[in-house]
Amino acid sequence: MQTLLRQVFVAILGGVVAASILLVANDTERQPSAALAQVTMDSPTSTDAGAPHQINYQGQVYDPTSGAPLRNAGLNFSFRIYNNPSGTNQLFREDKFITTNIDGFFSTKLGELVTLPTSIFDGQELYLRIYINDQELGPIQPIVYVPYAMWARNADSVGGYGESDLPKLIAYGVVDDDGGRESGENFNSSIQEVAGQDVYVIDIPGVDHSINDYTTIVTPACARPVVSGVGTSLGDLVVDIWDTNGNRTRCTFLFMVLARN
Repeated sequence: MQTLLRQVFVAILGGVVAASILLVANDTERQPSAALAQVTMDSPTSTDAGAPHQINYQGQVYDPTSGAPLRNAGLNFSFRIYNNPSGTNQLFREDKFITTNIDGFFSTKLGELVTLPTSIFDGQELYLRIYINDQELGPIQPIVYVPYAMWARNADSVGGYGESDLPKLIAYGVVDDDGGRESGENFNSSIQEVAGQDVYVIDIPGVDHSINDYTTIVTPACARPVVSGVGTSLGDLVVDIWDTNGNRTRCTFLFMVLARN
């Protein structure tokens, strides 16, 4: 039996964004499977040496037998980083017990219990392997692009671009299908009527949202194909989701908003 591990690496430091990847894991022991996982880098507001060097990891765990979210479940996670694709030279390991919420979602930070050696992000190839209850989820995967920002943040520029050239993350998180804020930072969310339609409205304190000044990325976390769109209403971000027949539908989604310089 196979389970799907979709990991959206939205690792962020100084506003740099990475791409998403898709993994398939063999699940012969019917262990829980993690899906729709998100990784973000804590983004300090300055280059203060005391800023935390941690990686946020968020996801949703499913029962591989029923396919339903594994609700309020306590699971043993292990996060391991290597510098070779065979996974024989381990540079970092953090084991922790994590409990999912009522919807099967969880959130943790790599480097919270064990110091994350940021010196390893020095340009070398790095790979991440994740275990739940001692079962490996998918093949070992390369860590690309964004985590190196912890190394690059001490440089005057990256590829000829300075800090002022990079977009700034102002809000991000998970909104559940009923419009409630599941997790994230710097926003409030709800379902409201806009132009006669019920849509998701995201209020970012102190921000007059405009599609001309901000870039928004939305990733629906649905069990069915959907299409999402964004807009602005009275200074708030609006997110709309449709099914493949063009009917508005409700769906949990991940989002982040970047300010353009």
